[in-house]
Amino acid sequence: MIHRKILRKYEGDLEHSVKIRTTEKSSSEEIINILEEVTTRTRVGSSRVNLTTRFNTPSGVSSVSLELEKFKSKQLNEAEISLHLTDKQEGELSALLYNHKEAFASDTEPLGEIIGHEFDIILNIERPYPPLLRRPTYPTSPKSREALEIHIEELVDLGVIRKFGHNE
Repeated sequence: MIHRKILRKYEGDLEHSVKIRTTEKSSSEEIINILEEVTTRTRVGSSRVNLTTRFNTPSGVSSVSLELEKFKSKQLNEAEISLHLTDKQEGELSALLYNHKEAFASDTEPLGEIIGHEFDIILNIERPYPPLLRRPTYPTSPKSREALEIHIEELVDLGVIRKFGHNE
């Protein structure tokens, strides 16, 4: 949601008015996009004079670059980007990844069930058995079993797999 604010500051006979455009990020956090103009009102003799300074900043540049930097620090911090890329190429790559960030998993939006891409996995449980089913069972370490159970629970919570009983 974009809205305008006027901030005023009084110092004796001087009144400073700063008009800014802000982007509301949450109920408690606001990020300044553009400083559009600064107006200083002062007295010269018996009359008041307005002095206006305008700043020409392209619309939205600050917020996009701020969001891109936040994306780099949170999402791309573990990515290994080639050292052979120039700074310009690295910036273009980061911008491309940022523009398509919905395609990647994040802490707040992990990959889950993708609607429209469901498929059935047919298990071959009839003779001749596949080679992996012919192997005898073997015990796993408690640490491995615990890690596997945690991973299975995550996949169940995301809706990627589901548990079912013998009746299904």
